[in-house]
Amino acid sequence: VYKRQVSTQSTGPTTKRESMSAKKNVMICFDGSEPSQATLDFASEFLQKDVKLLVFSSYEKVPVVSTAETIILNNTGDDYVPPAEEWAAKETKRRENVAKYRTSHAKDVLEKAGFENIRQVVVATNDVREAAMSTIEKECVDTVVVGTRGHNALARAFLGSLSSYLSHHAPCHVLIARK
Repeated sequence: VYKRQVSTQSTGPTTKRESMSAKKNVMICFDGSEPSQATLDFASEFLQKDVKLLVFSSYEKVPVVSTAETIILNNTGDDYVPPAEEWAAKETKRRENVAKYRTSHAKDVLEKAGFENIRQVVVATNDVREAAMSTIEKECVDTVVVGTRGHNALARAFLGSLSSYLSHHAPCHVLIARK
């Protein structure tokens, strides 16, 4: 999947890896954060332009709570509390739009870098790790490029880490791009 300098006298790929690299499926995990920006930088610099790119992003679904719970949680003295279902639907739609905007931005950056075969996948989920694994399997991904925030072991244990999870569980290559 990496670029390799090949002399002009070469009549074909010089390594087995190069001959296998054409039209690989590469998934880029992008959430709009600074560490995920490193994934775009990495892809632009090191990936061959003929790979099939899949820009993956997710958003969390908003759970619906009862109106009574909403009133208790609100506790601001406001007279109007929107119906829980209405608010949850609007907030979920807002999160979906943000995720779509992020993947659209990533696609624009990758197109400017010379990539042509780019698809976007936005998934509604409560567990980004499982959504990423499902997408990897469904899309037959060969390599995943993911950023890392650089959390220590304690923070990773409490917050979870997509890069750590994928490096241990993904059925494909995982490249962790650092900022």
